[in-house]
Amino acid sequence: MGQKVHPYGFRLGVNKPWKSRWFVERGYDKLLVEDVKLKAELREKLKAAGVSSVEVERPGNKLRLIIRTARPGIIIGRKGAEIDKLKADIQKRTSREVFIDILEVNKPELDAQLVAENIALQLRSASASAGRCASRLTPRCALAARASRFACRAG
Repeated sequence: MGQKVHPYGFRLGVNKPWKSRWFVERGYDKLLVEDVKLKAELREKLKAAGVSSVEVERPGNKLRLIIRTARPGIIIGRKGAEIDKLKADIQKRTSREVFIDILEVNKPELDAQLVAENIALQLRSASASAGRCASRLTPRCALAARASRFACRAG
């Protein structure tokens, strides 16, 4: 058995940066759990914005979030109202001064995370449509449509 190295870990510090950039001597576990929850909640809340990645920096008693997204206008909102609400919400939970930087992904069709989410969305909608139109088909065709997970064409 050979030793396998994760491709991301292999490139850390060479041509890829760390996803979380901070260091603390005590309370590391609490901050790590806070980071993971924060990233998951932001991804869920900003699903419509096409979030590629969320990076966390903790310089001193501050929290800096760098959000890479395909649609920054959805996160910012009109006159910055949405980003102010997001910042206030995060600041209440973390008791730190929060700064949010939003970077646009110029070519979302080349970003692996966004492409994977798009494919998953297409597969979900195809399997849902196969289940919906299966009610209009014969039992044998309905079974085939569910098994293949492709949208069937009922006439």
